Amino acid sequence: MKKYTLSLFFIACTLLLSAQKDETLFSATGIRLTGAWGGPVLAGTLVDGNIVRQSGSIFALEFNKNLTVGWSSNSVDFPSTTSGRVDFSFNGPFLNYAPAAQKAVHPSFGMLASGGRFGLVTQNNNQKNDIWVAQPHAGVEFNVFRWMKVQILGGYRFAFFVGDEFDGVSDSDLSAPFAALNAKFGFSWGTR
Repeated sequence: MKKYTLSLFFIACTLLLSAQKDETLFSATGIRLTGAWGGPVLAGTLVDGNIVRQSGSIFALEFNKNLTVGWSSNSVDFPSTTSGRVDFSFNGPFLNYAPAAQKAVHPSFGMLASGGRFGLVTQNNNQKNDIWVAQPHAGVEFNVFRWMKVQILGGYRFAFFVGDEFDGVSDSDLSAPFAALNAKFGFSWGTR
């Protein structure tokens, strides 16, 4: 009888201990890594009243199914000039929040805040200024497949500290509305 009682005691302890979950810094606050995404960005924006292409890429980690934190790289294709090529690029961190992300179609809101470069590139000169860019956006996200999402976004690019070294180009000349189509490839796992 003692053997059965002792055996039942060890089985009960094992079951109770295995039911305990280790607490971590992220699980204690309710923040859980639930996915990873990356892909191309294709946007249109205005430069001197002309629509030009803005392209780039993103990589992001997803938390709690609806918050993505990542890195974005972008380049704006300025019209060519007779004196050289204009280079306007920026990259940095971004946040995106998608309430009801489990739905096939849901809203998406975010902000990119990054450093960048603006300047004229010629054969003899590679003069560029450091600038700052902030791009708030809002739009719609589609869960196409479990491994693919598509975002249609619109927003405004604010450029700061351009300087006056490039024929009077100012912050307002580089600040403009944009519309973007992002394809994100990756996977979500777990639950909220």
